[in-house]
Amino acid sequence: MIPNLNELPSWKEEPRWRRLGPVLGVVLLAGLAGGLIWVYAAGVKESVQQEAAMSGALQGIAADLWRKGTAAEMGAMDPDLPGEIARLRGGLGASPKVVVLPLEGVAGGGSGTHSFDYLRGKQVVLRVLVRVDQAGGRVDVVSFRTSPEFLEARRR
Repeated sequence: MIPNLNELPSWKEEPRWRRLGPVLGVVLLAGLAGGLIWVYAAGVKESVQQEAAMSGALQGIAADLWRKGTAAEMGAMDPDLPGEIARLRGGLGASPKVVVLPLEGVAGGGSGTHSFDYLRGKQVVLRVLVRVDQAGGRVDVVSFRTSPEFLEARRR
C-alpha cells in the first residue's frame, strides 16, 4: 500500500551553517591553541636570547676582572679582591676557565644574582658573588671566596 502523502513525516532540511557549526568550532579552538603556543614559544625564545646576552656580557666582565683586577662595568667592589686576584694570577700562571652561573633559586645565593667561578681543571680557585643591576648597567661584587687549597699557598 502506498502511504498517503499527508501521513508521511515532513522532511525539513537543516540549514548549512548548522552542519558547519561543529567544524568551525574545532577550527576556532585549534587556531586559539596554536596562537597561544606561538605566543608562549616567542616569549621563551626572547627570554633565552636575553639570558644568553646577559651571560655573554658577564663572561666578558669576569674575564676583565681576572686580567685587570677590575672592569668598566664594575660598581661597588671589595677592596681586597684585586689583590687576591693578582696573587692568584701570579700563582696559577695561565688564565683559568671562567664559568658564570645565575643564582636564581639557589640556596646560599643571598643577595647575589650570579657567581663568577674561576676554575683550574675542575677545581674552583675563586668564586666571586655579584649582583647585577640591569637598569643601571652595573655589576656589584657582594663577596668572594678563595678555595682553601689556594689559601694555603699564601700562608707558606
